[in-house]
Amino acid sequence: MPYSRHMRTLITGHTGFKGSWMALLLAELGHEVHGISDMALPNSHFQLTNVERVMSSSKLIDVRDKYSLRNAILKVKPDVVIHLAAQAFVLEGYRKPFDTFEINVNGTINVLESCEAAKVNYLLVVTSDKVYKTNPSKIPFVESDTRGGFDPYSSSKAAADLITQTLSRQLSHTRVSIARAGNVIGGGDFGANRLIPDLYRAHLNSEKASIRNPNSIRPWQHVLDCLDAYILIIKKMIESNLNGIWNVGPDSNILITVKEIADRFSRYMDNQSLWKEDDVPNLSFAETELLSLNSQKIRRELSWEPKLDVDDSVKWTGEWYKGVLSGTDPAKLTSDQISQYLLR
Repeated sequence: MPYSRHMRTLITGHTGFKGSWMALLLAELGHEVHGISDMALPNSHFQLTNVERVMSSSKLIDVRDKYSLRNAILKVKPDVVIHLAAQAFVLEGYRKPFDTFEINVNGTINVLESCEAAKVNYLLVVTSDKVYKTNPSKIPFVESDTRGGFDPYSSSKAAADLITQTLSRQLSHTRVSIARAGNVIGGGDFGANRLIPDLYRAHLNSEKASIRNPNSIRPWQHVLDCLDAYILIIKKMIESNLNGIWNVGPDSNILITVKEIADRFSRYMDNQSLWKEDDVPNLSFAETELLSLNSQKIRRELSWEPKLDVDDSVKWTGEWYKGVLSGTDPAKLTSDQISQYLLR
């Protein structure tokens, strides 16, 4: 799994859910880890697990601030940059569409330019499974399918994806690959208007979370499976010196609805049900009902396979939250799950 030992890796968005898990995973694998990100949210996974203890540097810089971003990357001189910083919420995209485009598009442009200026060897840009143009006859999506995006978040990520492909061909020093991942779950996600965090908060408050579209289908995967794929993509870049675009998701034949995940998590948290269907869904917040990724390319070319199926993913996620409720240190819960994962 790990790429060459002792690589200096910089993560944008390291204070976020995936970024904080990635920082801890890379540190466990023996890499020097740096981070650039917006401010961490209170009681986030980043704060609860004290991620900064394993990092060589952690800077609070907005990716829209081109000059501060460039200077920080020039100072670190990383071998690898993993670009995770984003406005990552569909509903927030509707509420703040211009900010969403500025962060996701201009921020990505700034990262590309900064990496080239700093002569970074390898850059992985993480976009989304939502970059594809809605077309039920083409599901599951393959990497060559048309990009689109109906809502501001999806179209901003589609634009960032296309811009990355275009600008990467103009770079002289930096090799760039793109990862398009499905819906990620795992312990320590406390984001607003996200399924597992909403269910967890409902459990804490002895109430039911309102779910907008319980019959929607998403490519669910555990955060560690997703990050494992990212590391393999970087390893491929280092070994072959080639760029690539990769879907990262579970078996496309396994179609799991939002309500099925909600029911499984509810049972694991010892509740009959932690959710109810939203009685008055906001029709102005439209979302794609069916998303499925064809991830055969990464399976075939990189021999990647998820180590955790859907049941394991929900179980590990539930164990993390239940552990916190029982008083276990979140850092220990995360470290233990990373160790268990690496032994699989």
